[in-house]
Amino acid sequence: MAALLSEVSGHPVEAVVVDDTFVEGLTATGLPEPAARAIATYGRAIREGYLDGTSEAVENLTGRPPRSLQEVFEAHRAELL
Repeated sequence: MAALLSEVSGHPVEAVVVDDTFVEGLTATGLPEPAARAIATYGRAIREGYLDGTSEAVENLTGRPPRSLQEVFEAHRAELL
């Protein structure tokens, strides 16, 4: 995702590993710790392939095929910059 954002934005984007500092930052803003820890696990789940599955949910709900992440980034380039 970082490489794709770098490509679309024209600016370097670096991926960083989420650690307890991230959890502490989320809880400092008022998020309950269990929720902060749950959010922090998404990166690991992605890296370990737990979220690699696909479904037809988007197309079933919207009636049109889903867009790729690159298409979404390109469509929202101005907001990303």
